Amino acid sequence: MSAHNNYGPQLSELDVAYYLEKPTSKEKFDRAIDRVWSRIAGASAANSQARTRPLDLDDIVMVKLPGKINFHQVRLLEIELILVEDNVTKILITEGKIEVTYGIGDLELKLPASHFMRIHKGFIVPLDRIRSYTAKEGIKLRTSNYSAFVPVGRKYKDKLEAFIDNRERFRKS
Repeated sequence: MSAHNNYGPQLSELDVAYYLEKPTSKEKFDRAIDRVWSRIAGASAANSQARTRPLDLDDIVMVKLPGKINFHQVRLLEIELILVEDNVTKILITEGKIEVTYGIGDLELKLPASHFMRIHKGFIVPLDRIRSYTAKEGIKLRTSNYSAFVPVGRKYKDKLEAFIDNRERFRKS
């Protein structure tokens, strides 16, 4: 929302859902909110295929924090681990932990599968941070404040091992 009407071309490039000029009416505001909600529903239904390009590690995503209107910008490259502790989803980044309002399944859908993998019902790892893996102990992360082994669930084991095998074959060639 702005009192200036010269932002149209820039907003179009940013794929803005709706633009309001001040002063505005309640009807126009309600129409804008409805359009945003329908876009969110459409993006979820299309399973995030509405993106014009896949997210890259250098991209920044906004995550919702607990509270009324609290958001935090997270650069995907800074994510060390995503985990569930005490029924709360947390994103470990280089500066600490961020508690978010999303469930881990919702975050799994939002993150680029080319860079992140769910490896347990309560863990998502950035693929480039996997230092080592053993079936008995799990995953050891590289350059992370999380020093424990990350467990790998039976349901996710085959997918992880296929990724590691492909990565090793690529390194040897």
